[in-house]
Formats: sequence, structure tokens, C-alpha cells
Amino acid sequence: MDKEKQTYLLQVAGVAVFALLLLLPVMWYAKKAQSPERYITAEQLKSFESDTAEFVERDEFSYGDLAQNNPAGGGMRGKFSNIGSAIVSVNINNIVMMTPAEFESVGATPFSLMNTVMTNLNMPQVIEVVFDNDDVLKGFSTRKDVHEITSNYLKIYDLVSSQDYAVDKFVNNPAVQGVLKNERLLRSLMKSKIMSYVFSTPAAKYYLGNPAKAKQLISGNQTLAPYLKNQSLKKVLSEIPATRNAAAQIFD
Repeated sequence: MDKEKQTYLLQVAGVAVFALLLLLPVMWYAKKAQSPERYITAEQLKSFESDTAEFVERDEFSYGDLAQNNPAGGGMRGKFSNIGSAIVSVNINNIVMMTPAEFESVGATPFSLMNTVMTNLNMPQVIEVVFDNDDVLKGFSTRKDVHEITSNYLKIYDLVSSQDYAVDKFVNNPAVQGVLKNERLLRSLMKSKIMSYVFSTPAAKYYLGNPAKAKQLISGNQTLAPYLKNQSLKKVLSEIPATRNAAAQIFD
């Protein structure tokens, strides 16, 4: 083999090795994206911080976007003038780039959690990580609307007893229905930090401590009454210390 040809082959081999080294992290990330339950944990999220994440923006938003399976900003972030803040939706592509402040925004911004659930029903590991994230919980617990409904049991009584359309709209949202049809995801969310916080609020404690009153209230609501026979919901809530006793008395 002449020297020129030998030099050429060595150069080709060098390029091949270099390309392989570049591809290895890409292949690893692709594998991680396919199996996030094996690679992404709540602890690991804290180490993935970046200021270079890019997001999509839109100008308007309506609840119909969620109801029609048209998530805000293609599952990333949409800025909506009639809400006044950005709706952040977490997905497998942006979850490792989000900062603690962005996770807090997911919890603090109305519709962000619902949008995240809807866009990840086929990737439940993302939903599980988000609902168990301390920064998301921090944002959620500071929301005015959350405080209003969880601090006063009479607020819930008024909503449910009056057959308020907000109850039907929430329960029949595709995101909520998707969770109710997936027992594993339902269990993960009911045992998450966000739901643990909800169960510890004054309104929740009142109804959990007065299951007869809770059942009477639910029975009188045409949207909620059928769920008294939901065995998956009963089974999951029976596994949680905070809801176990109430579940045994509320469900049929």
C-alpha cells in the first residue's frame, strides 16, 4: 500500500471515530427519552438547569384549546393575553432544560398543570415527575385560586351543590378523564406531593373528616355522583393514609 493511500485511510478512520464520539451522547439521550422512567428522577431534575431553552408563543387562549386536544404552544410555552401569564407545559423534550423557576411557574400558572397532563398522557413518567416536584408544589401552593377553594369547605359546597358548570368542565376535561382511565397514573398523582398538599388543606380535611357529608354532597351532583361507583378511584384512595377511612365510607 502506497504512503498516500495509507494516509487517506487513516484520515477516514479518524473521522469515523470522531463521528462516533459525537453520536454517543445523542444515542444516550435518545435512549433516555424513550425510557424516562429509568433515567429521569426528581433528584436528577435539579441538576438539569439551562437558560437556553426555546419556547413557542401564541397570542390568545381559550378553554376550548384544551378541550379539543389542542395544547398551548405545542406542549412548550404559550403566552396568552387574556390570562396575563405564560402557560408552561412540560414534556420529554424540555423537562431536562427547565430551571427551578420554570418548574415553579408550571405550578403557579393556571392551566399549566392541566396542559402538562394532557400533552403527556402517553408519557406518564413526565406527569409523575412534575406532580412530585418541590418547585412545582411551591408555585401551586401560592396560587390565589387554589387558596380560595382549599381554605374554605363552603366554597366547595357551593360549587358542587349548585351544579356549577365548572365542576362538569373540570371532571370531563380530556386530561382528567385520561388520568381516571389509567390506574397507574391515577395512583402516582394521588400519592404525589401536590395531592398530599391538597389533602392537608382545611377544606379537604373537613370533608375527609366528615365522609357522610362528603358522600351526600357528591351524591347530589349529577357529574360527580357516578364516580361513587368508581372502583379504581376507591382502590387508590384506600391506599393513602390521609384518605383511607373516608374512601371506605364515601364510595359504594
